Amino acid sequence: MGQILKDHVKTQIVESAIKDIFENGLIGSSMRKIASNANMTVGNLYRYFKNKDELINFIISPVLNRISKIIQKYTNKSIDLNDEYIDLSNISIEDITHILDDLSIELVNIYYDTPKPFMILMMNDKVNQNILKWFTKLIMDFMISKNYVNKNNKARCELLSRAYAVSLFAGVKDLLANNQLDKSELSIVMKMYFHSCISFIDKNFEDLEV
Repeated sequence: MGQILKDHVKTQIVESAIKDIFENGLIGSSMRKIASNANMTVGNLYRYFKNKDELINFIISPVLNRISKIIQKYTNKSIDLNDEYIDLSNISIEDITHILDDLSIELVNIYYDTPKPFMILMMNDKVNQNILKWFTKLIMDFMISKNYVNKNNKARCELLSRAYAVSLFAGVKDLLANNQLDKSELSIVMKMYFHSCISFIDKNFEDLEV
């Protein structure tokens, strides 16, 4: 007879994991502590999740799925920020703007709907690096679409794209971490931030002989 897994037990595990992660960080959290906080044995915990990575992925997957829907809307391809790299080189400048507009709204919605899973996503180094790669690719494709990139300056543009992506991502995290606005106001600020970043990049490349 197969193992009988109960939804309420899985919910209890997730709540315990979130508590442990916020107290001890992703690295400091452990399956033993999570099991103890959930009032179960470690062996029983492993019946539900084979390791900590699987448990963390279960917690953050709804957030990733919501972000994926925005990307899929414009590229017809879903995104898995754990291991997938989306090619945006064939979409228009207008679509890039629409992606950032939709992304700004959805990030704020996720932040308010599921704040703890969202913040755990932001703590995940692997996911963070892939988000940075995605933002870097988005900026690089924007510059390609504006004909700023050629074979002589490609390496410089790639390096600049990475630097801009780091700043962009850091700004998003800072806006959310220090937010004292309601949802609608924060959505406006997030959209303004994305637009100002793109305008700044565009203006810089118009002025520089890259």
